[in-house]
This record gives sequence, structure tokens and C-alpha cells, in this order.
Amino acid sequence: MHQSGVEVRPLREMTGRSLFNEVFMTDAHVSDDALIGGQNRGWAVANTTLMNERPVSARERVRWVRVRYPARWPVT
Repeated sequence: MHQSGVEVRPLREMTGRSLFNEVFMTDAHVSDDALIGGQNRGWAVANTTLMNERPVSARERVRWVRVRYPARWPVT
């Protein structure tokens, strides 16, 4: 986050507080040992992380699995 090519801009509220940031990466480089999920797999890693962070009820998770893998989870 502190290397060249990474720019962090605070998103200010009307109160002046800044609880969130915009992060811009322009020609930022990551060493091979710091890659998570491999090269060009960033969106897949981010998507998986978001799906695990979102609070999803058990019913919604079962529905999601059945929609994604219908052959394994036939509707009875």
C-alpha cells in the first residue's frame, strides 16, 4: 500500500470524517511470493473473498449451491 504506483485517496463525508478510501493502482508491482491465487487471478480471489464475507443465511447459501451445481443437488 505504500509502494510507488499505489495512490490512496480518502473519501470524506460531510462531517469531514474519512472512514473509507479510494485505492488506485497504476503500474504497481508485486513480487511473486506475495501473489495470492496466482498471476491474473485477482478477480477470482476477490470474488471468493467477498462471497465468504457477505452475511448469507443458510437458506440463501443452499439455494446458491443448488443453482450453481444443479446435478449434485436435485430439487426434490
